[in-house]
Amino acid sequence: MDGARGTPSGRSDGIRQRGISRVRLGVLWILTAAPLALGWMLGPGVDPFAGVSMLALCGLVWISGIGLPRRVASTNSLAEDGPTNFADELAGTALFVPPLAVAAAIDCAQGANLARVVLLGGAIAIAGLVMGDAARRASNSKERSRNHAIVWFVLVGAPPLLLYALESGGAPFLGRAPWIVHMLNRSSPLGILHAQVSDVLAPLALHLGNPVVLIALELVARARPDDHDDVHADADMSVSAKPAPGARRP
Repeated sequence: MDGARGTPSGRSDGIRQRGISRVRLGVLWILTAAPLALGWMLGPGVDPFAGVSMLALCGLVWISGIGLPRRVASTNSLAEDGPTNFADELAGTALFVPPLAVAAAIDCAQGANLARVVLLGGAIAIAGLVMGDAARRASNSKERSRNHAIVWFVLVGAPPLLLYALESGGAPFLGRAPWIVHMLNRSSPLGILHAQVSDVLAPLALHLGNPVVLIALELVARARPDDHDDVHADADMSVSAKPAPGARRP
């Protein structure tokens, strides 16, 4: 068997890596479905959802977790970046279809416009698939993983937090946050979903910066790393450096 994955340590690392991935997906699925369960756990006579867009809320949890930068895969456990890996990402995405579908049905039952629900659901699915694929690709290289984490923080995670900090905590003396913070927040998938959570009847407002952010994440994740940093190259070098069984040492 050729490649590091043919060795016992490679198989062990591969099993451990797949186990970590499955646990991550399981925990994220529970967190995504948790708002639905919490709504039904309230006592009788209480509106369990109170006009909150459950699709936006569940989508916010899923997008937050699926696109997070991931640990760099070890040399032994790393598989080649091919269709099988993307198929695994698709399979993981399909696990979240049921809770998101239930959340969409709840939004429709609360009076949300069907076109809004369909458009919001499509945007969530596209953003989750692209961000998850970018995180997966970036984990193949230390350099790509570092760059992806920086871009994710600047364009996805930081704008909503910065806007909240400035306009809630800093409102008494700052008033309104700078326009650049608002623009970045409207471009962030998390910022859009957060703005949709509070009112299920609010019109959906997408921004031209949304596809720009997703494209930026994907380009950074696909960027070719330096040869010394590419774990694929390291794996090939480590395997080729080992003498074949029965070969004579010079």
